[in-house]
Amino acid sequence: PRGFRRDALTIPQIHKLLDSIDRSTLIGKRDYAMINLMIRVGLRSIEVVRCRISDIRPVSSSSIGLWVHGKGRDEADEYVVITEDCLNPIMEYISSRPSLKQDAPLFASLSDNSYGSGISTCTVRRVVKERLQAAGLKTPRICSHSLRHSCLSIAVQNGASIFDAQRLGRHQDISTTQRYIHLNQRSQ
Repeated sequence: PRGFRRDALTIPQIHKLLDSIDRSTLIGKRDYAMINLMIRVGLRSIEVVRCRISDIRPVSSSSIGLWVHGKGRDEADEYVVITEDCLNPIMEYISSRPSLKQDAPLFASLSDNSYGSGISTCTVRRVVKERLQAAGLKTPRICSHSLRHSCLSIAVQNGASIFDAQRLGRHQDISTTQRYIHLNQRSQ
């Protein structure tokens, strides 16, 4: 198929999803921080899994970045700028966890069998799916990758150039990014 197999969320759906997460528990803080991050900077599930606390660091005198260990990469060699709206829930989640080393996973398992170890891509997908269902957004066309798709689609809808969208999505091939441009043009 030429198009996407998954749909992007609309802005009202994104608000509905995020507003449905109870942030009074550690698991709620983790899930909110993770989903919020995925929506705002377009991380892939594998990139979320590979994040370490030490990957959050200044990239300039006025910007904080999250260094990303991307798909097909050997190390965290690119970064995404994270705003306060993205950073604050992450810091709230981290501060709620027991004492941590800097090389600890950013998003940790909270299950009895693997408490504190890094989560898996299956866990990311399951958490997103469960949170989508709890928010009443149950459809086979929306999944964890839809959060990335939403980030890039919203950027294009708000005037991002194809090159801006390529950088945001960390796409190697511009033809991947062009799909977002074409999808946006067709929906207008």
